[in-house]
This record gives sequence, C-alpha cells and structure tokens, in this order.
Amino acid sequence: MTWSSERNNELVFGLAEGKVRMGILKSNKSASIYGTDSFVVSLSSSPNGQSVVSGHLDGSIITYNIETKAKTKIQHSTIPYALAWGSHILAGGNDGKVAFYEHTGDCF
Repeated sequence: MTWSSERNNELVFGLAEGKVRMGILKSNKSASIYGTDSFVVSLSSSPNGQSVVSGHLDGSIITYNIETKAKTKIQHSTIPYALAWGSHILAGGNDGKVAFYEHTGDCF
C-alpha cells in the first residue's frame, strides 16, 4: 500500500492477483487502475503524487501515471521487494543489489 501526501483522499494498494487498485476514502469505494498477471509485492508513490510504481513477483516494475494513464514496464534483475521513488526509482531485491531507474525505464 502507498498513500501519497499529495493525494490525501486516495490510497493505492496491490493484490495477489496482480491488480493495483485505488481506494477513495471519501466515498469508501475502490477502483482498479491497472492489472498484471503477477502478484504485487511492493508499491511506492512519486514525489508529486501523480504516479505510482509497483513491483511484481515476476521481476517486473510498472510505473503508472494516474492522470494520463501512461504505463511503463521495467524488467528488474530479481523480485523488487523494496521500492522507493525520490528523484529516481530505487529497487532492491533478494540478490543484495540496489538499482536506480528513471521513470521511463532507463537504468543507471
């Protein structure tokens, strides 16, 4: 689950079936924002609250812009159990390595 301070009436959470949903606190309802075929293991919000990034059991990392609905897929070297989004996306897994990605998917 991730809850951006910029979107304080909405939180985003992932499901075992691979869906990422948004919970709207004001109305006590939720809506699916995108789905994959792989278990969601980690989530983080962008600093401006406009995007989320999700890590999946198959090693994929998905960035999703809530406003434009643009989605980018990144393939990480292992399962990204830890995700953080500051000026770059940081991903860490059980291989003991940390990778930094641009929101476009470029690794450096």
